[in-house]
Amino acid sequence: MNLLEISAKNTLNCFKLKSGEDILIICDKNTSKIANIIYNEALQMDFDPVLTYMEPRRFDGEEPPREIAHAMLFSDVIIAPTFKSLTHTTARRNATKNGARIATLPGITPDVFARTMRLDYYSIKDSTLNLTKMLSRASLAQVISPSGTNLLFQLGHKAQADTGILKDYGSYSNLPAGESSVAPIERSANGVIVVDRCGEIIKKPTKILIKNGFIDSIENTPSGIKFKSILDEVNKIDNSKNAFNLAEFGMGTNPLAKITGCVLEDEKVLGTCHFAFGDNTSFDGGTVDSTIHMDVIINKITLKLDNKFIMKEGKLI
Repeated sequence: MNLLEISAKNTLNCFKLKSGEDILIICDKNTSKIANIIYNEALQMDFDPVLTYMEPRRFDGEEPPREIAHAMLFSDVIIAPTFKSLTHTTARRNATKNGARIATLPGITPDVFARTMRLDYYSIKDSTLNLTKMLSRASLAQVISPSGTNLLFQLGHKAQADTGILKDYGSYSNLPAGESSVAPIERSANGVIVVDRCGEIIKKPTKILIKNGFIDSIENTPSGIKFKSILDEVNKIDNSKNAFNLAEFGMGTNPLAKITGCVLEDEKVLGTCHFAFGDNTSFDGGTVDSTIHMDVIINKITLKLDNKFIMKEGKLI
């Protein structure tokens, strides 16, 4: 069994599958290799999976075709290695409410899949849950980074843990997993975010000014111009400014993850944090609806919760 097959087996084992469960695998032309490996592994485990293709979405959080959204409602287990994320979609939320257990793998590559899905996710469950409890209990957060981030924002909503364990009714996760995340109190964030990485969009530190929970300005660099053009395009679709909303604060807890430009993996790296812009209706207390949910990565962060240091330059205290 090669590393990709081992990773596919580990992916399916995250669900604690039961005999007779309906498994739906969703992919597009960019992720068909991984989807087929998972499909074949499910066959080897004596399940009867369904593999379905769709056109790649334009943005993270854009809805899948109605036929796929309908199929998701009647599936026990959904595995979605796709070009863009289905996590923050109405289709995913409706399937979750209906009891489906869902893993999304947006932007997954064979390299990332083979390396990060070797992990036994029970090994990071406790540390991820402990960090999630801290975020849930805190009322004030400050994030500082060597590249220039200095952002202050209020907390107060229940945080969520992305542990990769998907045995419970209506559970969902990214795979690879390893993240604690929360929706900041709406319009509470003020300061500067200097983005270290955002996939292939931002590769060099790029400054974003945040005022009352929304982007006020973006540094006029090639990366900044490209980033802003995507959000501007979404705002035309949304007919609002919601794409500029600071939607999420999250922290990585996965020791095998590394910064590669694949946001799915980058946001799980231990010692990093990420902020997302756009939709946060998948989070407790999140009320902002948008076509997009775009994550940006900040490296080697210092985090204070209620003026107490939790992390210094990427190392948990």
